[in-house]
Amino acid sequence: MKILKKKYDLSIIIPTINNPIKLVSLIRSIDYQNSLTRKKIELIIVAQKRSVSYNFFNNYKNIHNIIIVNQFKKSLSIAKNTGIKRSSGELICFLDDDISLDKSFIFNLLNFFKKNHKIDLLFGSIKITNRNQYYSRYMSNLPTKINFFNMKKCLASAMILKARTNKNLFDINFGLGGKFPSSEETDFLISSIIIHKRNVFYHPKITVYHKNDEFLGGDLNRIKKKFYSYGLGSGAMHAKYIKKIFIFKVLMIFELIKSFTGIVIGILIFNRYYIFKHFFLLHGKIKGFFKYFSIKS
Repeated sequence: MKILKKKYDLSIIIPTINNPIKLVSLIRSIDYQNSLTRKKIELIIVAQKRSVSYNFFNNYKNIHNIIIVNQFKKSLSIAKNTGIKRSSGELICFLDDDISLDKSFIFNLLNFFKKNHKIDLLFGSIKITNRNQYYSRYMSNLPTKINFFNMKKCLASAMILKARTNKNLFDINFGLGGKFPSSEETDFLISSIIIHKRNVFYHPKITVYHKNDEFLGGDLNRIKKKFYSYGLGSGAMHAKYIKKIFIFKVLMIFELIKSFTGIVIGILIFNRYYIFKHFFLLHGKIKGFFKYFSIKS
């Protein structure tokens, strides 16, 4: 069977919610980088809750097609799925609207897939803005083949998939605006590795930059919102796979022990932030685990 060539080399999907200044800065960077690579690129902007006008994007000469979808619903996974369905690129890249790109981001990702035909899904590195420091302690300088046991290297702010070999969509129960407001990328990654048997890779030279908000200014409400949301997604994601894959029974117990240990360590070192972080993670994991079964029953 003859495989038809896709219309574009790369589709870039950016879900956004009312972040025009950073969005424009990101698109300018994409436009400039492609003035050097000269590839056929399309940009798909999925606006959640608030509409975005085409007049916003008149001056970009190196982006060959711009699609704006005004979704009017806050749901990150639905936005990503909409972008996938509307895309016409050989490769599909997901970008957050509040990141900035390394100056060679587009060249490096296109060059990687040119040399590595068997890779289906690629994750790049995320560094803290204005610092030469990884956003996650699990990231490293070493290119790595990803499997179930080292997948914590992968975060969704720099995620690229090969359109031909990736037919699965994001589970709309997960991600901001869903029933469980996190873990949509982890669920997608687990599904890709274990269920769909995709070849997944991490490469540190494909880099984006993200602001570090780890301590959230010590604001208790923000700490609660962030880590309770993370916990909800984690607990629900473990519940989703616990009957299908035995190791998730062990992992769920480990996650609960890890959060409880974090609370104890926080008390011992008199660290208020550490105590609240792990308390809300623990609360969210337990709540998310049982809530997932309740919505599926």
